[in-house]
Amino acid sequence: MKYKFILIFIISFLAVLQATAQLGGRYAYTFLDQPISARLAALGGNRVSIADNDINVAFVNPSLISPGINNTLAFNYVNFFAGSNFGSFNYAHTFNKVGSFMGSIQFMDYGTF
Repeated sequence: MKYKFILIFIISFLAVLQATAQLGGRYAYTFLDQPISARLAALGGNRVSIADNDINVAFVNPSLISPGINNTLAFNYVNFFAGSNFGSFNYAHTFNKVGSFMGSIQFMDYGTF
């Protein structure tokens, strides 16, 4: 009985490893991986970690949200290929007793078809 239970457990575990969802879920929001500012694009992309007071860097690496970016507002806009546009709106504020918070909106417009 013990070996039967172990065998069923192993078969169930191996069957779950092969189960995958739809492939569209992986690549549905890749347009959000565009660099949101010229500085991030010049530094090579999205995953930049520079400890300075740039709110755009804190957008891609939330560990950099600090009191140094208190009351900082950023709006980035890019007129992209074929009439499409994307950008972001970021604001950070530091509360005395709670800490620093940041709110962001990122958008993409594909233009007219």
